[in-house]
Amino acid sequence: MMRTLRLCAVLLTVAAVLGACSKKNDSPSVSAGSSGSGGKTVTLTAKNFSFDQTALTGAAGDKVTFVLHNTDGTEHNLTIKDLGIDANAEAGKDSKPATVTLKAGTFEFHCEYHPDKMKGTLTVS
Repeated sequence: MMRTLRLCAVLLTVAAVLGACSKKNDSPSVSAGSSGSGGKTVTLTAKNFSFDQTALTGAAGDKVTFVLHNTDGTEHNLTIKDLGIDANAEAGKDSKPATVTLKAGTFEFHCEYHPDKMKGTLTVS
């Protein structure tokens, strides 16, 4: 809970600077940072067989690049099936970036290797 609160505080600060961050139901927004192509980047961290964020929100039409940062000693994965994202990250490494344009809906994400422990939801409106 404290980690989520600290993350929300950081995201609010980024929002003030970029003027592009939106919040919904205290969930971290996928507009957490800018990518070089004018889109947005969200980095999920895999640690202790869990994602650091399990509830994300975004706006339909936003171009977002997802990256999985793996701090564990085993391989993890970020899969958002309905958005065509399937990104592997070896132990201690980042995945290749996966860029999509968000469409409205609710999308489940998970690690293909540990789906019962590592999962979350992306809500796009």
